[in-house]
Amino acid sequence: MSDRRLLSVSEATEIVLGRVRRSPATEFVPLSKASGRVLATDMFAKTAHPPFDRSAVDGYGIGEDDIHRPAPYALRMIGKISAGDDPSTMQISGGTTIRLATGAAVPSSIAGIVMEEHCSLDDVTTTILQGASPSENIRRRGEDVSSDAIIAQRGTTLDARHIAMLAAVGHCRVTVMNKTRISIAAGGSGTVRPDHHFRRRRRERNGSSCQSGTARWRNGRASSHSSETGKTVAGRYHRKHSLSRASGKSGCSNGHRVALRPPAD
Repeated sequence: MSDRRLLSVSEATEIVLGRVRRSPATEFVPLSKASGRVLATDMFAKTAHPPFDRSAVDGYGIGEDDIHRPAPYALRMIGKISAGDDPSTMQISGGTTIRLATGAAVPSSIAGIVMEEHCSLDDVTTTILQGASPSENIRRRGEDVSSDAIIAQRGTTLDARHIAMLAAVGHCRVTVMNKTRISIAAGGSGTVRPDHHFRRRRRERNGSSCQSGTARWRNGRASSHSSETGKTVAGRYHRKHSLSRASGKSGCSNGHRVALRPPAD
């Protein structure tokens, strides 16, 4: 008796992957199709992130002249900047402030931002109840990623985190390795030539037959030595049962066993 044993799934997987040779070919794909793909090159930031100074909170900007004043003190509000607005059109000076929404670009004249929860408001005046330190609540340009910083290295399997960051720093496509395709061919008596086609024969009223003759149902197998096969098969099984062939030993000259199986429900 052979001492060979069946392999576990993990053992078989290790053997197959150990014999795989990755193709050097690459392709250029959009980020929308890059999830799960493997980078073929290092990826660098095209732009800094954030790309400009932006407000981290909803609050009020304090200029250089007022940033060190002890609270509380009042400032005159001269406008507001929302996310997406151009900050260059609105600058402040001593004694004034502007309201900034979270994510809004910060004008160069603002030294720090006080959260709106630390302010008291009326129609035109904002009272600063708790002051801010320089650069407080301002996310500076390049704070997360500087220009030309490496974002992901060659060989990285891309997921949503990488794709989001690549998009944020100016990329819309990436170079990835071609997908490796693995085919597994089963050996043994079940192997046939690629050009060999199995066909399910329709069972006629009097049964079914092999290419070299009819088959008789005997002990769970069929043989091809009698013309009584049709009557034997039809007599034992309902017409809706079908015949199928499986490679292996058989009495049929075409080298296939003929077996009966009930139809799927």
